[in-house]
Amino acid sequence: PAIQRRFKGKEPMQIVLETGTESAWIARCLEEAGHEVTVAHARRIKLITDNDSKNDRNDAETLARLGRSDLELLTEAHVRGQGAQRIRAMLKARRRLVESRTKLANQIRGLARQANCQLPSGKPEQLERIINETDVPEALEVSIRPLAESITALTERIDELTAKLKKVANQLDTVDQLTDICGVGWQTALCFVVTIENPGRFSSSKKVGAYFGL
Repeated sequence: PAIQRRFKGKEPMQIVLETGTESAWIARCLEEAGHEVTVAHARRIKLITDNDSKNDRNDAETLARLGRSDLELLTEAHVRGQGAQRIRAMLKARRRLVESRTKLANQIRGLARQANCQLPSGKPEQLERIINETDVPEALEVSIRPLAESITALTERIDELTAKLKKVANQLDTVDQLTDICGVGWQTALCFVVTIENPGRFSSSKKVGAYFGL
């Protein structure tokens, strides 16, 4: 990446970044180039968020001054490793697919009710079969069949991601330990493990609950 070409070979520096969409991979690139990186929690830096003359140059200067004077003035954000980041992305992708499938299923049943057609109950992934086995008016079928076919395609993608995530979960001992707790499934356990990633960054277990907003 261009950022590595710009900073590789330079004398080791202390670099401060704000949290953002690209901050994790930028931090990794800079660390691989031999620099020490601090990612500051953007919402916790009042000198930046409350600055009337806010722009990239002014924000960068403020971060540099804070980093030079005392790094403890910056609330450092945890930068996840590539492995944890990849698993979290897969979990988010699966959740979005499930949400999309649910919305499509609700749309189908809503359109059916508007046409005075009662579809039998069933899971979203069963809707294409339900439509095939139900006497659906042709005018309604034209609208809902493409949606049902989209649900079938989404279900295939969801199943693929689920299988990959389950394989990852089965390789983590900490997931097994958490699923021993009544009511905790492997997906919840996996999400918890990759969000925490490094338990040592919390000084006490009580702070974990606060981190999750509990």
